Amino acid sequence: MKKLVFLLALFISVTTFAQENSVKVGYNFSGWALEYERKIADHFAASVSLSTGAKHEFSKPSLIDEGLADITFEEKVFGVGLRGKYYFYEEIEGFYVGPYLGFVTFSVEDEKGSVFKYGAGFGYQWIFDSGFTIDFNLGYGGKSDNIPDGYSISDDTVYTADFGLKLGYSF
Repeated sequence: MKKLVFLLALFISVTTFAQENSVKVGYNFSGWALEYERKIADHFAASVSLSTGAKHEFSKPSLIDEGLADITFEEKVFGVGLRGKYYFYEEIEGFYVGPYLGFVTFSVEDEKGSVFKYGAGFGYQWIFDSGFTIDFNLGYGGKSDNIPDGYSISDDTVYTADFGLKLGYSF
């Protein structure tokens, strides 16, 4: 037990000095997101995020054919994202570029569906002396939808934009 406490204290002291970790919360196109970012090498970082809360509008063409065109279904989604970042500075601060992947699941009236997103983006991350962090990113990529049979989605495009604004703490 003493060894575990010692290793944990050592880990916290090393990562606190170097600011190699960042925990952020914010909004992106998949909804509200919680993100963890870790420096993995000089100039390189990786992040994983969990998101929920965004709504997409679905409609049933069969209802439209019956004259009920104004009926739509809005369902919440849950998503997981991965992002690689190349920083032009050594720390996890400043301008960065990199790829991203995202997987979102949802259900519409007990029917399950998913969306796979991929692309590349850029952004800028500010880390203040207190550790307070602001991360802003933009990107562009593609997506592949798995929409339940009988439904259509209001955002039925092959290409998609990516946007994120997150606030957090780096240590």
